Amino acid sequence: IEHAALWYVFNWPQNQWRELQFWARSSHKADEGELLGQIHHDFNGTTSLSTWNYANDDLNHFFFPWDNSTHADYSYQPNTTEWMDLNCMFIFKAYELMLATGNKDSLKVYWPNIKNSANRIIVFCTPGTKLPTTSLSSYDSKDAQNYTYPSAVSLTAWYAVAEMAKWLEEPETEKKY
Repeated sequence: IEHAALWYVFNWPQNQWRELQFWARSSHKADEGELLGQIHHDFNGTTSLSTWNYANDDLNHFFFPWDNSTHADYSYQPNTTEWMDLNCMFIFKAYELMLATGNKDSLKVYWPNIKNSANRIIVFCTPGTKLPTTSLSSYDSKDAQNYTYPSAVSLTAWYAVAEMAKWLEEPETEKKY
């Protein structure tokens, strides 16, 4: 999926800015606490898991409302608040758009959401390790832990946040990540 996104970033960036906008608007809006910034894993589905019907495509093309930040994601694991991989993908998309377009004004619009996403990843870190050892991801089963994937993408995402902070001349954020 990321390879296709990268192609679009460099060949059709306006589409990717819109996707970034959707993810930012539909990320969890908790006022305080650990859910702030959580990005959902899927934004298509039905209004109720009880009406999910894999055999009927007409029922499976519901597009969640723009500001819906509390929807269930997958039928087999509703509300994927234990996953952080799309938070990393959101950061990567912003970083790639920064590199591809040099559009500082657009990046500044999403900067608060980018920092929320980066902070959300920190929630999954075991204290003192700086690695998200408590995160599941889309590549894990509900009961399996595999720290390699979440750790690798998180470290890369934090590097991207530091680079964006440097470009936006925000040294305190650069130092944090």
